[in-house]
Amino acid sequence: MPMDPYTICPCGSGKKLKFCCLSISTEMEKVERLIDNHQPRMALQILDKLVKTNELNPWVVTRQAASLMSDDRAADARNALLMFLRHRSDHPSANALYAMAMLQADGLPEARKAIRRAFRFSIAAEPVIVAGLAQYLAEYHWQLEQFMATRQHMVMALQLGNENQRQEVLQLLMEFDADPSVPFVFRGGQTIPPYTPPEAAAEAVNKAQRLASVGCWGDAATQLTASAEQHDPGSANLWRLIGLFRAWDGDEAAAASALHKSAELDTANFESAVETEALAQELERNVPDNCTKLRTSLYDTDMVSRLLTKLDESPLLVKIPPQPAQENEQQPIAGIYAVLDREPGEFRPDVQLGDLSRIIGRITVLDSNPEKALPPRALTTALEGDKLQHTKSTLESVAGDLVRHALDDTTEGQVIGVERPDDEPMTFDYYMPKAIPAGDRRRLRRTFLNNCWGDGWKTHPLRAFGGKTPQQVASDPQAKMKLAAAIDCLEAVADDMSSLAPIEAIQKEYGLPAPTAIHIKDDSHLQSLSLSQLRRVDVSSLSDEQFRTVVQRASMARMGRLTHRLLKTWVEERDAAFKDNDERLMILASLADLTSRSLHDQEALEWNAQARKVVDALPNSFERVVEWKLRELQLQLENQDKVNSLFRELWDVYGAKLPRLRKILGGIVEELGIERPWDQGIVSVAGDTASLWPSSTPSDAPANQKLWLPGNG
Repeated sequence: MPMDPYTICPCGSGKKLKFCCLSISTEMEKVERLIDNHQPRMALQILDKLVKTNELNPWVVTRQAASLMSDDRAADARNALLMFLRHRSDHPSANALYAMAMLQADGLPEARKAIRRAFRFSIAAEPVIVAGLAQYLAEYHWQLEQFMATRQHMVMALQLGNENQRQEVLQLLMEFDADPSVPFVFRGGQTIPPYTPPEAAAEAVNKAQRLASVGCWGDAATQLTASAEQHDPGSANLWRLIGLFRAWDGDEAAAASALHKSAELDTANFESAVETEALAQELERNVPDNCTKLRTSLYDTDMVSRLLTKLDESPLLVKIPPQPAQENEQQPIAGIYAVLDREPGEFRPDVQLGDLSRIIGRITVLDSNPEKALPPRALTTALEGDKLQHTKSTLESVAGDLVRHALDDTTEGQVIGVERPDDEPMTFDYYMPKAIPAGDRRRLRRTFLNNCWGDGWKTHPLRAFGGKTPQQVASDPQAKMKLAAAIDCLEAVADDMSSLAPIEAIQKEYGLPAPTAIHIKDDSHLQSLSLSQLRRVDVSSLSDEQFRTVVQRASMARMGRLTHRLLKTWVEERDAAFKDNDERLMILASLADLTSRSLHDQEALEWNAQARKVVDALPNSFERVVEWKLRELQLQLENQDKVNSLFRELWDVYGAKLPRLRKILGGIVEELGIERPWDQGIVSVAGDTASLWPSSTPSDAPANQKLWLPGNG
């Protein structure tokens, strides 16, 4: 059907088709049908003729570019659009397509400027394309671990995308906000400070706000910085706004600088200053130039099997179990080895952390890939400096003439990651041989964690203090705000380690003021709080529904200390709020898991005991009793007598009804490397292990329910 001549012209002029591009409408209708039918080459045959006489017609040029990209000719699309944009630099569709074409042809960061222009000119006309660009930038920043830029671009894509895009981005955003490896100050969004500019700066600030509203945060920050320096240098809120815009643009060094300045100026609100300073410290710690580089050096080898034999024989190397092959793996992995600083000693019952060898680096041996003409190789990976040199020396001394430096390797090795020096005391690099019993492993890890939260962190130089330690600045009143922020950063590290650090005790030791409670006005107020602010909510005044909202936000964000405090409050002060015993047991299980992961075994046992009281009072609770006894078994690993007693009880009393349980117990014993505690006279149960329950299912077995085991979910 011919196009209505009185419809708005597709070229974007705003005129009716009859008074604009009617002369080419018949041919362009054919083009549109071919594009809709996924026939870009047929469309290009028509467009190539039209463009000769209509090289500046937006309808022709944009459809030509779209067809070229569909035909995997992004560079040609980019070039065609560039010629057009020299004459029509503000055309919305052309800018959006040019950014997409440049992204496909050149990638990032080369396409960054074009994407900014698309944000500025194309949001209204091409929201779906701009949403795709924002999502691509979000994933790009995530790879660089520029977390504030990642999240803000996700939010932008969520606001602009179509339904399919929104669903995909929402899933990514939920994964991001639940990722404890991302410091909590970066997750859940940041509070935008209110700011009223002086009259002389109003025009510049309004322009910056318009730029920020379309995702041009770097340009907005530049405008605001000039305004701040000239008209309002003492505004904490303005510098915080500049810092947020810089961080959302991915310029973390400049963001940290602005946020430091904001925190120093915010003398009236200690908590606000601490939150801003914590953002600054996390951003500054994340700048690559402030980190230690993880480097890989390449070696050629001609004899993989002989090399593996040599590496297997060395007491300074420990073979790491192979991981499943990845889809994008270029070469098959023949072997991976941890490099130790010294030979492991013999196990003794009183072994201490200082007795253990430490892992310095890694050696990876790759098989050849004839299809891709990739030769066999050995790779050494370690932090630059002494550790990398030690790892390389170990390979060279063990392998001898079986390896030689690869000619295509760089002198210093390729950078494949970074490590933040501030986090060095919290890095567990001890090698624990299999001969060390599970109970001793827990004891040693507990010692390590106690060291982390004790002298490990307190006596370690931090960038925020100019290379001084928390212990050294603790007595300086001027350092209180920075110290409180550094403790927030420590809490974020603890969350990543799934550990409950004694944050309140550290704050009290250093004489920091107790946090000012936030009293919730309404539900919208509660939802608007940042995760940092959520920790200060006065939960005693919350309704049960509001309390559940706080618990849900804290647990979804995997904030261990806050979640632990809230769940304890629920059990000890809001018991009547439980919907039923299933919910009560779920909360007790969460508390037991939180404390067990932190190796607070005594507290975990107490939660376990409370749950057992609930379970014992329930009808048909046979399987639930088994679940909680298995939990107790995990927590009693340092008490060999109790472990043996629990094993025998599970085998004798419960194994008779649950044949598969005995096989599970046998697997646990094998994994722990201990002797079978049950009587040797017991006959092993054979038969089908596909189901936990035998064919004669007892009446108290829950229908369609599998046995829960610690670590299985």
